[in-house]
Amino acid sequence: MPMINAQVMTILVVFLGVMLGILFNNARASDLSKAFENRFSDLNNRFNDLTKSVDARISDSNRHIEGTMAHFEKALDAQTKRIERMDENILRLIADHDARLRSLEKTSG
Repeated sequence: MPMINAQVMTILVVFLGVMLGILFNNARASDLSKAFENRFSDLNNRFNDLTKSVDARISDSNRHIEGTMAHFEKALDAQTKRIERMDENILRLIADHDARLRSLEKTSG
């Protein structure tokens, strides 16, 4: 049975419709892929910015802590020197009292 022109035209129209559908879907898939790439790139940039911001905050906190620790170290050194002076004064007073007691013991005894 030979095909008539109408059948050939129908097959060609269906074939062209299918091919156009495939091309359209491929273009849409490509657009979707580009959209995802852009979104992931934006998300990656946002994470990088957030990481830089957190790193800057941590560096600021570290500088603040170091400054505070230096202040406490100076204050602790000053208090240590004060306690050492007080200790020396107490030992001197004890030595004076001991000398006085020995002197009293010698005179009384």
